[in-house]
Amino acid sequence: HIIQLHDLGPIKTMRAGYPGSNAVFIINETYVVKIIAPFFRQDFDREIDMYRILGRHPDLTIPSLVASGTVEAVMDWPYMIVTYLPGERLGDVWMDMSFDNRLDIVAHCACWTRLIHETPLADITSLSQDRRDWTLFLQTQIAGYQGHHRSMLSESLLAQIPDYLADAEPLFPDTAPL
Repeated sequence: HIIQLHDLGPIKTMRAGYPGSNAVFIINETYVVKIIAPFFRQDFDREIDMYRILGRHPDLTIPSLVASGTVEAVMDWPYMIVTYLPGERLGDVWMDMSFDNRLDIVAHCACWTRLIHETPLADITSLSQDRRDWTLFLQTQIAGYQGHHRSMLSESLLAQIPDYLADAEPLFPDTAPL
């Protein structure tokens, strides 16, 4: 239905994308259709925002946003269509890569991270511009750190986190808008 709605031609092949939180389908090795669960609407808005913002950077190889919309059923199901980029999932090939290839990937990621950090906050329309929301987000993250990291970190590292988080106090801005 979504492919027909956007007149993207006949479906010759369709396969499931990599497992994740949402339904993802690869169509004709040309498009990726991602259908987002209604309760993940904020994630959808942020992802659409990122395609718009990062698509401005010619040095970034990212899928292009082709279309987005909502399929109406009992609930609204947002979806997006992006161009398909062939390749392998990094997690599937990382251990088989040479050290030099790993360094190259890390260097590219550092450049992409810099571009993202240089993006003016006002351009990110899917995020609140109210500093109180940022403070609440940080407080929520800090409150849940032990449960989140318990299975990944040793007790000795978990014990060091409160001192580390104390250094994060400067990240709590006043309540003026950004």
